[in-house]
Amino acid sequence: MLPKSVPSAVPQPKTLASKITLTSSLTSLLQPQNPRTWILFTVLFIQILLLCNLHSFPSSIPPPLSPIPAATDTDTDTDTITTTVHHSTRTLDQCGSGKVFVYDLPQTFNNEILLHCDNLNPWSSRCDALSNDAFGRSAAALAGIVPEDLLPAWHWTDQFVTEIIFHNRLINHKCRVMEPESATAFYMPFYAGLAYEWFLPVEPESYSVFIDRNAVKNGTLTVKNVLEKFTKEEVRKMREKVIEYIPRLVYANTKQGLDGVEDAFDVAIEGVFKRIKEQEQPQFHKWK
Repeated sequence: MLPKSVPSAVPQPKTLASKITLTSSLTSLLQPQNPRTWILFTVLFIQILLLCNLHSFPSSIPPPLSPIPAATDTDTDTDTITTTVHHSTRTLDQCGSGKVFVYDLPQTFNNEILLHCDNLNPWSSRCDALSNDAFGRSAAALAGIVPEDLLPAWHWTDQFVTEIIFHNRLINHKCRVMEPESATAFYMPFYAGLAYEWFLPVEPESYSVFIDRNAVKNGTLTVKNVLEKFTKEEVRKMREKVIEYIPRLVYANTKQGLDGVEDAFDVAIEGVFKRIKEQEQPQFHKWK
């Protein structure tokens, strides 16, 4: 008896029709003249291109920050801060004697005097003496006497107008403060005079020679005999002392003063501070 054979499965008409339709659609889609074919190829090409170059694109995640190197003495910021600190310390050291507060007086006591320079003197105008910030006219007549490169620094300065120079210098002084509570001295710009002794050495014999005029008149003493008593070494020291004190007897033609050299203004201000400190001592005598 032969085994019963299983009849082969006959595909359903509906399934076969679906496969034929799908195959026909793909065949139609892949035709070169079909616009959709080019769109499909273009999209695939772009995707392949992106995948091939993905490793060369920058990552959206920022790289880890490198550690900040330790600050050195050559860093710009450090140098700036150090310079500022040193400058502040140097300013404090320069104001060790004290600080000054300048009162803002009405212009009647100072500036208006300059505006009416024609009426200050009943005999002549004072405008020339008050010009150039009270330094006066340029001393052109000293040409040939003073070295040519130094001539522009010399002026015909009147002895009674130095208060104006003091006022201008104090306004720009490094030790000027805006708070009276922190001041040692107080300046009222009404243009008063200052003591000349502050500007000269303590020992007059170190720079000058005293000759009694009465002894010269009666013939008991001669100038030559007095000067011949000094040795060459003593003369040299006296000359050096005179040269050393020349800046202390003149006023620098600048509102900031001289760099590292004290002029007459600096000596006067230092004298004021010193006098105030002396008054604060219990052993101070008013009329000393």
